[in-house]
Amino acid sequence: MSDSSTSNRPTSPSNEPAVGLAAAGLSLSRGAMLDLVNRLHNTGVGLEIDLPLIAVIGSQSAGKSSLIESMSGITLPRAAGTCTRCPTECRLTRSDESWKGIVKLHLSTDARGQPIPVRNVPFGPTIRSKVDIEERIRHAQRAILNPSVDDVTRFLTEDLDEEGSPEIDFSNWVSLEICGPDMADLSFIDLPGLIQSTGSRGRESDIQLVESLVTSYISKSNCLILLTVTCETDFQTQGAQRLAKKYDPEGNRTIGVLTKPDRIPTGDEDLWLKLIRNEDEPLQHSWAQEDLFFQTRPPWSELDIGLQRNLRTSNLVERLSSLLSDLISEKLPDIQCQISEAILDCRASLLELANCGHCPYLFL
Repeated sequence: MSDSSTSNRPTSPSNEPAVGLAAAGLSLSRGAMLDLVNRLHNTGVGLEIDLPLIAVIGSQSAGKSSLIESMSGITLPRAAGTCTRCPTECRLTRSDESWKGIVKLHLSTDARGQPIPVRNVPFGPTIRSKVDIEERIRHAQRAILNPSVDDVTRFLTEDLDEEGSPEIDFSNWVSLEICGPDMADLSFIDLPGLIQSTGSRGRESDIQLVESLVTSYISKSNCLILLTVTCETDFQTQGAQRLAKKYDPEGNRTIGVLTKPDRIPTGDEDLWLKLIRNEDEPLQHSWAQEDLFFQTRPPWSELDIGLQRNLRTSNLVERLSSLLSDLISEKLPDIQCQISEAILDCRASLLELANCGHCPYLFL
C-alpha cells in the first residue's frame, strides 16, 4: 500500500523514509514531553505515581521480539531463558546526529530484594554500530539476573554460561537508549512473555511470577497495552489477550498487533479479518498488522482503504508515539499535583521527626 504521509517525512542518509514521526517540529514537542516522563521514571517516582508508559505484552513465541526489532531497528537476544526473565526498556529518540545506543542497568532493589535508591548505571561505552547491540544487551541481562554480584562490569567481558544463574529479577531491568535520524520519539517496556509451561529448566512458580509482573503494569490506568497476538494459534487461548481484556475490558488502552500471518490455517482467514475490521474483540485503537505480508496477499491486500492505515510497522510506531504523547499531555497536570503533594507529605514527615527529637541535625 502507499503511505499517504511518506512524502512529508524527513529522510535518512540512505534516502529511506524515517521511521515514526513525520514532522520535525511535532517530534520536538512530543520528544520534550517524553523526555520529561523518562526522567521521572529514572528517579523511581513511578513506584508511587502512575506515570504514562507503553507495556509490550504477549505469550511466549508470539512474535513480540520480532515486533520490537521492527520498531527499534535493532536485534534482540534470542537465547532461551535469559530474555524471558528480564524486562527491557527501550527509549527511542529522533536526532539529527548519527545512530548511537546506550545500555544501562535500572536498579531499584538489592540482591535481597530490598528497595534501594534508584540507580541508572551505564553498562559499557556508547555503541556506534547496530551489530554490537545484541551482545551488549545479552550481557546486561545476565548482570541483572545476578544481583548478588557486586561488580556488574565483569559481565561486560566474561563468557556467558546459559545454564547459569536460576535467579529471576523483575524489579530491575535493562534500559536501552537509541537515538538517530531514523528513530521516532517513543518509549516502551518489553515484558517477559507469558508462560504456559516451564519445561525441564524452569520452575512452576515462574508462570505466576511473570503473570504478576505483567499485571502490575497493565492494571494501571496510565499504561497503554501493546498486545501481541500470533495468528498461528487460537486467539481465545492466548494468555496475554485474556489479561488485557481483564484489566482493559472496554479496550480503551489496548493496541492489538497481529503477527505470523503466514501461519494462518487455510480457511481461518475470515476469523482474523473480523479482528482487523474491529468487528470481533473491538479495541478503541483497533488492531494493527506489523508485517508487509498483509499488503501483498489476499484477502489482506483487499482490505478497505480506511483499514490500510493499520498496515506497516512505521504507521504503528507513529500511532504509538502519538497516543503516548497525548496521554502524557493529558496526565501531566495531575502528575504535577501528585508530585507536589508527595513533596509536602515528605516535608511534613521530616518535620515531625525533627520535632520529636529523633533528628536533631535535620534541616528542611
